[in-house]
Amino acid sequence: MKSKNRVELMGNTGSSPRTGNTGSGKLYVYLSLATSHRWKDATGNYQQLTEWHKLIAYGRNAEILRDYTQKGSSLAIEGRLRTRSYLDKKNEKRDITEIVVEDVNLLDKKPPTQVIRDEPDQADESIPAPDDISDHESVPF
Repeated sequence: MKSKNRVELMGNTGSSPRTGNTGSGKLYVYLSLATSHRWKDATGNYQQLTEWHKLIAYGRNAEILRDYTQKGSSLAIEGRLRTRSYLDKKNEKRDITEIVVEDVNLLDKKPPTQVIRDEPDQADESIPAPDDISDHESVPF
């Protein structure tokens, strides 16, 4: 049986891109993406649930996200889930599931001519950079 690992999301960025380079010099970008689900509850009131997703992009997709997005930008992405482990500041093992972006579409009507960078999210600061993980490398479970 074939398996499939596919994610499609449309939403707004919750942070400006945080860039870096892997140990081998490959550009990567981290950012968060918010998606929302809205429904009417049993009493007739509207409810909304917002989910936050951690995105990582490499190469050309990283360049596009770095150069043309900022906090609040609208995006449609396609990618795959990847889970990895790291040691936090207290030397405790943490697992993180992130979406490796394989295709990105900018949905804003007019991209910003000059992206103004704000400070990265504090939560993202504690996650270390991927250590030479290829964007096509499998992660064993």
